[in-house]
Amino acid sequence: MAVEDWAADWARRAREIPNGRVAAGLLVDLVADPRQHLARTATFPVTAAAVALRIAPALLRAALRDLADAGLLTLACHNAGEPGSEVAMVTLTAPASDRKPKGPRRGHQ
Repeated sequence: MAVEDWAADWARRAREIPNGRVAAGLLVDLVADPRQHLARTATFPVTAAAVALRIAPALLRAALRDLADAGLLTLACHNAGEPGSEVAMVTLTAPASDRKPKGPRRGHQ
């Protein structure tokens, strides 16, 4: 599957996840950046990304968790201990062509 096709399929599936559409475009843009050499991994400061998206950092964190719960990415967050210093490391996972993403886990909002 071509990178563009993969990214479009991933974004479509991510937008089906509750809160997923909040982060889908940002993540596809980050990993599709030619300077990333078509990597599917991105690292970014959560607060700065939320400001760029014009949303609260808590909503971006929720979106990332929902996408991780759906199996569309792996997520690791690290905090240097200072307010606003949280950094997210995400790796987008290629969606199986015959698999539909799961919704968030029961009780996870």
